[in-house]
Amino acid sequence: MGIPKPFKNKLRYGSIIKIVINQQPITLLNLHLKSGCFTDKQLSKQKSKACKTLTQQLALIKQWMNSQQQTSQSLIIVGDINHQIIDSQHFIKKITNTPAMINQLSAPINAHCTVTLTNKKSRYRTYRKLIDHLVATTNINALSQHQINYNKQQLSKFTLSDHCPLLFTLTINPLKKA
Repeated sequence: MGIPKPFKNKLRYGSIIKIVINQQPITLLNLHLKSGCFTDKQLSKQKSKACKTLTQQLALIKQWMNSQQQTSQSLIIVGDINHQIIDSQHFIKKITNTPAMINQLSAPINAHCTVTLTNKKSRYRTYRKLIDHLVATTNINALSQHQINYNKQQLSKFTLSDHCPLLFTLTINPLKKA
């Protein structure tokens, strides 16, 4: 499958981290995807450069995911996806040919993230939809997941991220061989 590579703008990088827990290998992919294409409706219309870039990034992730799943390893994808995942199955089909093997573990989190935006002057903005996500193979489940919110004192005193962190407690079972 030939994927065009017209990435003329600055790329956002990811990291692949391989870990072993209880003698079970896990591959973790941390991503920071293109911003500016936040909804499925925007993505499907492909009108903006951001949506075209995100489509290319998702195709590359799908290619990587499919090759990883052939090795029957546990996978976690986490990071700044910069996209609201309303229908998790619709999104998961964009990143793998085997969506039944993937759980979207950030789906139950109710977003309510207030951050400070600084351009010429600081202002507050509250995000009510997640754009940071965690998906994993079905042998990885969340015992708990929530968003850590900043309070007004923290926002006024510190220079914080423009995203509220997500915190997960995960359980990992042996991956069943196909």
